[in-house]
Amino acid sequence: VGEIVLRSGDHLRLERGAIVRGTILAVDADDLVIDGPGILDGSGHARPTGYDGPRHLDLRGCRRALIRDVTMVRPQTWQLALFGCDDVRIEGVTILGDANSDDGIDIVGSRDVVVRDALIRTKDDCVAVKAIPGIHPRSGDDVARVLVEDCTLWNGAWGNVLEIGYETSADRISDVVFRDIDVLRCEREGYGSGGVLTIHAGDRAAISNVRYE
Repeated sequence: VGEIVLRSGDHLRLERGAIVRGTILAVDADDLVIDGPGILDGSGHARPTGYDGPRHLDLRGCRRALIRDVTMVRPQTWQLALFGCDDVRIEGVTILGDANSDDGIDIVGSRDVVVRDALIRTKDDCVAVKAIPGIHPRSGDDVARVLVEDCTLWNGAWGNVLEIGYETSADRISDVVFRDIDVLRCEREGYGSGGVLTIHAGDRAAISNVRYE
């Protein structure tokens, strides 16, 4: 299907048995629902360079979004990324990858984000919290009030399991909670990666109130 662009108020449902070879992009869209139980297959994507897509799910400057029960396979890059978003819930997603830079969920310059009941197997970071200016006008904003809980995670040869960084180009990253996480595997890469609980303060952000429960 190529790229599916969502507008405010859209509800995209991937029906049971559907295998959709394409990507989903929403920019400055509010009140979104993206749910499954269908599959997003990234094997038809061209591999990007830098931080640009295409990604399975790419939300930029969105407010009040629900992503639920979707399966993502065969990524070419970061799989589910939030750039400068507010009030996002991610529930029951399955993310399976083994590609370079195939982060599972990236929470970038965003606030009030809940990730719950996810199964993530990646070669790179499973869940990463970051701030990166330039992708969206708000992607370099402060990060606050992020909860990741009741997830099962497997990290491969790159990256980390639960990561804050390396990109921390905001004033503050605060109030991040990782709770009730099952880590099945974490592979040591070296070069400062290969950790279960990692904070890499690669830029100016003051990082505070991070809890692992």
